[in-house]
Amino acid sequence: LVARPLMKYLFKKDIRQPLTGEFAARKSLIRRMKLEKRWGIDSGMLVEALRKGARIAEVEIGKFEHKHKNWTELMPMADDVVRTLLERAGVLAEVKGLVAFDLDRTLLRGSTVEAVANRKGFEAELALLRRKLEHGKLPDYAVSRALAKHLQGMRRGELVGLSGDLEFTPNAERVVEKLKERGYKVVIISSAYAPAAAKYAEKLGVDEWVCAQLEEKDGVFTGEVKMEPTPRSGCRVHGGEGCKAAILKRLAKKYEVSVSDCIA
Repeated sequence: LVARPLMKYLFKKDIRQPLTGEFAARKSLIRRMKLEKRWGIDSGMLVEALRKGARIAEVEIGKFEHKHKNWTELMPMADDVVRTLLERAGVLAEVKGLVAFDLDRTLLRGSTVEAVANRKGFEAELALLRRKLEHGKLPDYAVSRALAKHLQGMRRGELVGLSGDLEFTPNAERVVEKLKERGYKVVIISSAYAPAAAKYAEKLGVDEWVCAQLEEKDGVFTGEVKMEPTPRSGCRVHGGEGCKAAILKRLAKKYEVSVSDCIA
């Protein structure tokens, strides 16, 4: 009585029997689905299939006779189904989606890497690496890796100071605030150095930031840098590490958000 109208009005699809529990689908499709751990699993799968552009058809496979239950026994089941559909529609979802931003020249007017380069005197090398990046000769994290040698022997506090006091782009703080108020997780995925990025990420109040990690030994940087391993991404640009698309998928899984509800 409830599931069919909700499917019709929330997802614009009239399914006569959305709760049968019998279905057939390709494994490749099911593996991409977020599956419920309660009674709403079948209705949740229908919504996932719709959003992924799958073709849906109802077919007659015979007659089923179910053991009837009284309404008190059906209430938990109905509650799960309604909750699942409303969550998938974004009405009740605790996390409505995931929004990922870059940091330098996106949330910030300037660049943390550029600020450090200008103060340490390797701006010419940075400019050369950026030209190679623009022509597709380097992945973006390679710039951070190549410049890390200039930070060898430096302490965390010094790097944070050298990254300057950059201004946020107009309305950046307000946008992050409003997204979080509306139930979105907000993250930063950037090739900027993590200690410098943390300074601005904390000011913005984002949920998480994934950046270039500078190796430290005895409180000083070694000149080596690590990016998040992404060995199975198949990314032609980033290879086996630092693939932003793969990192976004990992974060979506962590926060239990469908990739279709991610913005980057």
